[in-house]
Amino acid sequence: LVGLLSPTFDVVGPRYLRIMRQPVGYVTGEPLVVQPVVEVLDIYRQTISGYWLTIAVRIQRNSGPANGILNGTTSLWTNESTVVFTDLKLLGYGSSYKLEFSCLWFEPVSTQPFDVDFAGRPHVCRQGSSDEDACTAQ
Repeated sequence: LVGLLSPTFDVVGPRYLRIMRQPVGYVTGEPLVVQPVVEVLDIYRQTISGYWLTIAVRIQRNSGPANGILNGTTSLWTNESTVVFTDLKLLGYGSSYKLEFSCLWFEPVSTQPFDVDFAGRPHVCRQGSSDEDACTAQ
């Protein structure tokens, strides 16, 4: 058996989720102004590809008012190492909502808090912005 054993090596697979783009709310029932993007990372916290995983999103418990309902596509397969949500919207309004992203084998990750306003209130939004101040009530 001498010479038949291979040297030891690390098996590096998916291990963590990281939020690459934080969501920005708008008004109840409308798509989020900035939709979230989530990445899959390996044990070294580097992006990893070649794995097809389902990433789910929900409103984090004890965040925002209890009246919030998340609509849209709330479960997506990774496209290589990234999940890009495109149609998430909140029904209900209030402040300090957080979204929580999860995959079966990983610890969930949560967004920064954001607000969702009631319909009919005028807003000013910077088009193409991806920061938390992209949309403000007037």
